[in-house]
Parts: sequence; C-alpha cells; structure tokens
Amino acid sequence: SKDRAGTLRANLAVLDKADAVLTEAHISTLDQDLAALKAIVGDQDQAVITWGNALATRRETIAALRTNLKRLDAVTWVTTSVQA
Repeated sequence: SKDRAGTLRANLAVLDKADAVLTEAHISTLDQDLAALKAIVGDQDQAVITWGNALATRRETIAALRTNLKRLDAVTWVTTSVQA
C-alpha cells in the first residue's frame, strides 16, 4: 500500500508543473489516481487537496475553452451564411 501510494504520488506530481499539457484522457486517469490515493492516505492529506484543486482548475480551463470554441463556431456559421 505504501508502494502504491508512492506510485500514485509520482503520477500526480505532473500536476505540480503549471505548464504541463494534459489531455482530457490524462486528466481522467489522474482523477482515478487521486481517488485511489485518497483511499490510502485520506482526503486531509495536503498533496491530495492540492492535486484535487489542480485537477478542478484543469477541468474548468477545458470547459472555458470549449465554451469559447462554441462561440467562435457560431460566429463563423453566421458570417458564412450572411455571405451566401
């Protein structure tokens, strides 16, 4: 269990790098790793809290980018249809 916690912490350490580019699939995997680590060390562990916040921020960023893309797609569609 201690070895498993070490492996999970090593996986989650990527979240300590603000410039790390993470795909949604990677974020999903990290969510699972965080849940597994929480089960071992508890949800009051400082690293668990920090990584949980980092994952939430990454998901919010992706959601904001999606919203912006939808807005841009809508503008492109209107512009194209007006030109026709």
